[in-house]
Amino acid sequence: MSDATSSIQLSRKPPSIDPGDPLDTHSIPAGSEAPCGHSACNSAVALFVKLERMARSEIPAERRIRLLRAVQPQVFRVASEMSNPKVSARGQDTKAVGGQTLEQRLYRLMINNLKTTIEGLDRSPMAFARSAAEERRWLVKNLFLFIGRQIEYGLLWDRPWPEHTWQELHDLFLYLSSRKDIALGMESEEAAETFKPENEYKRLLLLGLLGHLVPFRHRPSLPDRRMMSWAEQTRLQDPGAFGGTFGLFVVDVARDEPPTRHSGVLDPRFSGWVLAPAQEFLDEVGGSARNEVSETRREGRLGPNS
Repeated sequence: MSDATSSIQLSRKPPSIDPGDPLDTHSIPAGSEAPCGHSACNSAVALFVKLERMARSEIPAERRIRLLRAVQPQVFRVASEMSNPKVSARGQDTKAVGGQTLEQRLYRLMINNLKTTIEGLDRSPMAFARSAAEERRWLVKNLFLFIGRQIEYGLLWDRPWPEHTWQELHDLFLYLSSRKDIALGMESEEAAETFKPENEYKRLLLLGLLGHLVPFRHRPSLPDRRMMSWAEQTRLQDPGAFGGTFGLFVVDVARDEPPTRHSGVLDPRFSGWVLAPAQEFLDEVGGSARNEVSETRREGRLGPNS
């Protein structure tokens, strides 16, 4: 991949959001669905206001970290209290139905605040202190966690991902790479560190590839342990070694999208990686895709030679 990491920034302009009155569940932001009871919605909108104010306030990184540590379990609690969003009837396309749910918007605001805090911490005088290193690991881990929740939520409920979800994941990985926090293909310098950003990035890429290749009703439920094992076996490879090759899985870091299968030959200006998934993952996904083709044929939507 071409070296474009020196100008990578995490922060993007936060979406324009009017959270409304935190005590009025009828003033939920336009376009949101509210799959929750009155009490849960009250809590969600109150959190919404708190996170929105935090995102737009000039707060020192150290204080912002304390606030985020306090609010993180509240976001998880409120999310667990919300009822599930609507799932489409069989064969119906839900991508054009409804806006973002409150849960998606809460994740969105947590992501914005975590990004701002990481960048603020990296610019602060305490950036090289031991305590800052510990706080930074927490921030990075939680940023992957909340972007991951956003991606998993979209796959689980067949919802469109909020704008910039995938771009932010790619930007985060490039940002960490540019700061030498990640060395592609190498283990973490801290042998005791169980959270490895590269493996988490690849796990989310595999989930995105699953959503790209397998229709919603045939997506298998893949346990985290298997996904992480496959992520460790998956490789991000230099596209320059695949000139003239067709049908590659590619990660375009300049586009707000998950990995895709590229039908033609890669453009020399392509910015990203060739994704080489673990073979067991491809076998699992291939079986699910074959089930979809078989069922589609039975329903008469494909000819026998499709």
